[in-house]
Amino acid sequence: MAGDRPDLLAEVAGVSLGSSEGKVPEYRAQARAIAELYRAAGADEGMIPAWIEEGRRRAEAARRRPPFSGGVRPSGCPARVGHDYASGPSRCPGAGHNAVKGGK
Repeated sequence: MAGDRPDLLAEVAGVSLGSSEGKVPEYRAQARAIAELYRAAGADEGMIPAWIEEGRRRAEAARRRPPFSGGVRPSGCPARVGHDYASGPSRCPGAGHNAVKGGK
């Protein structure tokens, strides 16, 4: 599956297990099944606990991140900055086009 890389197998097994903690039973069961398959494929058992911790850390970081981190911008605008819709048409600082309320 991963050639001669039991470390990669351990990473997937551990991150799956760690990130599933605190989630619904079906998700945890899926993570256990994934870990079991990767263990059977030769995951380095000694590395799995560290990757479980990393999975927990990543899950916690994902819970703290806002769902939409790009900000509000007109439709089609690639700029990663906010736009002031209240003042009417404004210059879109990221794309070189006029941004109008509603994205038109």
